Amino acid sequence: MIKTLRMGAAGAAIAVLAMASAANAAETETATAEADIVQAFTLTNDTDLDFGAIVNAAGGGTVVVATDGSVSCGGSLVCHGSSSAAAFSIDGGTIGKNLYITLPDTSSGSLVMEHSDKAALQLADPTLLDAAVEIELDGFTTTSDGSDANGDFVTVADDGSGVGEAGFSVGGTATLDGSEVEGTYSTTFSVTVDYE
Repeated sequence: MIKTLRMGAAGAAIAVLAMASAANAAETETATAEADIVQAFTLTNDTDLDFGAIVNAAGGGTVVVATDGSVSCGGSLVCHGSSSAAAFSIDGGTIGKNLYITLPDTSSGSLVMEHSDKAALQLADPTLLDAAVEIELDGFTTTSDGSDANGDFVTVADDGSGVGEAGFSVGGTATLDGSEVEGTYSTTFSVTVDYE
């Protein structure tokens, strides 16, 4: 009886080992490697973002240039003159492919347009605060052919000769606190375009 029990236990142990070996057996699976060959393209800035002439006043406000170039003044501000959205053109690219637009990220802080004579003005008047010679810039918007999980995109079209082309415009918002002094304010910003 004891021998039978021992042999039975040994048999069970062998069976468990066999099952463990089966569970740990190597397996093979395949994956696909692929590459997408596309045409190079050139991105060109054709027109700058221009907020036009602004009559400043106590309390300030915002100036919004839409993607069609139209301007609207809020708060105590008054808009004059012509304005324009920034315009970009794309030459080349694979026809039918989407190119995704990345606008400046201002989630952690606005860009700053500075007075053209900021340093000289503050040297002449040390009490002149940065707010008086700076304008905040954010709220960027863009035209596009569509949007998906990867963002806004333009689709490369045929220019009629078998060459790709596309274009889009960028608007933005300037914020003034009312203390800004007379003069010209400017900065640069980057826009990136790429395949998915």
